[in-house]
Amino acid sequence: MRDEDERKVLEEELKRWQETTLREALEALPERRKEFTTTSGRPVKRLYTPLDVAGKPDERLGNPGGFPFTRGIHPTMYR
Repeated sequence: MRDEDERKVLEEELKRWQETTLREALEALPERRKEFTTTSGRPVKRLYTPLDVAGKPDERLGNPGGFPFTRGIHPTMYR
């Protein structure tokens, strides 16, 4: 993260995505499992964002299920 302003914007966008796009998708079609893990048993988060990694975030990436759809057309895709 370059600064706290970027972090705050990303946190707000993630919260908005969870409360709108993701919530609507899960109401229509709930998750097929309660928890997702790797083959070695490590938990897999629903979504990894620039908040999870060091460095400058790329705002053009978007979130799953939202424009520009670079991370999939469904909020719960690729898990």
